[in-house]
Amino acid sequence: MIKKFTLAIIMLLAVFAYAENNHRTVFIYYYAWYGNPDYNGEWLHWDENERRPPADISSAYFPLLGPYSSSDPWIVDRHMRWISEAGVDVVIYSWWGKGDSTDELVPRVLDAAADYGLKVSFMIEPYADRSVHSICNDIEYLNRKYGNHPAFFRMLKPTPYSSNSSKRGVFFIYQPEYPSADLQRLSDNVHAADYDSILLLQSTDADLLDATHADGIFAYEAFQYVMHFYSGILKSVSDKNGIFVPCVSPGFTINRGNDQKMIPFRGRSQGATYDKWWKTTLASNPEFVAIISFNEWHEGTQIEPAVREPQYPGRYYSYDRSFGKMGIAAETSYLQRTERWIEVFRQLQP
Repeated sequence: MIKKFTLAIIMLLAVFAYAENNHRTVFIYYYAWYGNPDYNGEWLHWDENERRPPADISSAYFPLLGPYSSSDPWIVDRHMRWISEAGVDVVIYSWWGKGDSTDELVPRVLDAAADYGLKVSFMIEPYADRSVHSICNDIEYLNRKYGNHPAFFRMLKPTPYSSNSSKRGVFFIYQPEYPSADLQRLSDNVHAADYDSILLLQSTDADLLDATHADGIFAYEAFQYVMHFYSGILKSVSDKNGIFVPCVSPGFTINRGNDQKMIPFRGRSQGATYDKWWKTTLASNPEFVAIISFNEWHEGTQIEPAVREPQYPGRYYSYDRSFGKMGIAAETSYLQRTERWIEVFRQLQP
């Protein structure tokens, strides 16, 4: 009896150990730069490339919610609900600097995310006059202003250049096109500060970690024609005890110019592109995955629901025939497929 009890305890501890070391985290890129006259007094982003909303928007697809405003509380709530229902853990919020509209909307996104059990991380975009010095200030600002919010994402992950045993905020630096020496100073300053954070640089080059003292790298590759087999990159980063966040995307299609020309740099192939990308990425057995994107409508990488029958034939694509679905079922097909792939991701052995 004692032996059976002991064995049961050992097995239970093994289960806990497995769970503790199997921190699968799914991120998704989120953009809050859209506006319309009802909420913003003008069109924002939907009118890029000389588009004329509401019928004519800067996208190869037309959102189910129409050309919405990111300032609309109902829209933000609906988005966070969809993201949560798909099984995503963390929203990567596209942030364009202090004073920008995306900064003003952070509290609304954080509150809505918290309502649905989501966390929020920040991707610091290449805003005008951004520098390594301003990025350092940005990280301090975001930590101090939003760090106590329940939806602010923190991760326990000691790395070679910061052995911090506490949970830290995670910041994605998009297009870190600065000299390695400058990026190293940025990393060292952040790691030495009381707002020590995890810095992830956009790259697939593991050698960048040693050169910059960053904590990790992330792939943002929706545009590229050839999908990466991430196993080699993941191994190289893991050997350095760093973090690597690979990506998955349904495709990349833009609509630009007065001739309504739609350019499928990477077609969706009725969902086959998304499936193949997930399968290829998960083959490397990653700890993290980032989805490009929830709502980057300009580049056609979104998985947010799109209308099934556009009112303007020939101007927009729809999700019809994606994953064998048509009509109403097709509108949310990418969210549903995301949920299935995340379930597969969770089941990977550590």
